[in-house]
Amino acid sequence: MNNFQKNLDLLILDIDGIDYWVMNEIPDNLSKIVIAEYNATFGPNLEITVPNINNFNRTKYHYSNLCYGMSLRAIINLMMRKNYIFIGANKACNNAFFVHEKEVEKLNIDLPDLKSLEIYTQSNILESRSDSGNLTFLSGEEKLKIISNCEVIDLSISKDKRDLIKNIFKIN
Repeated sequence: MNNFQKNLDLLILDIDGIDYWVMNEIPDNLSKIVIAEYNATFGPNLEITVPNINNFNRTKYHYSNLCYGMSLRAIINLMMRKNYIFIGANKACNNAFFVHEKEVEKLNIDLPDLKSLEIYTQSNILESRSDSGNLTFLSGEEKLKIISNCEVIDLSISKDKRDLIKNIFKIN
């Protein structure tokens, strides 16, 4: 990315996988607006991502298709370090919108309270799968329970220490 042009108007990242690790490598100040997919299943408060795995495939990582990507808190914190301001999310609660700090004053909007992100993780997408590939339409805590044995990284602790979702969320 050394020769990448840094005057984009819009950058969208949605790869259903190691989005955090890809965004981490994208140069700071690359675009005026960034849209980044996040995994609402990981909730509003924890800074979580799947490990940086070569050729990550969300179905192979967990049959449910629910263990992928990063939490909203993870992408907000990463984007703040890259000089971007979180301005909200789409209705489905899977895409976060960011504007470069130099551009945000042009919007003349009230910014979200970063201490209270619950409304941005109340996803209404029912895409979970059974181990045979059939839709199961899980919601809420059911989603976390089914992926409780998946390994993720709590970025507030370490960038490389893996832990199980059931340990991080204290699921029995």
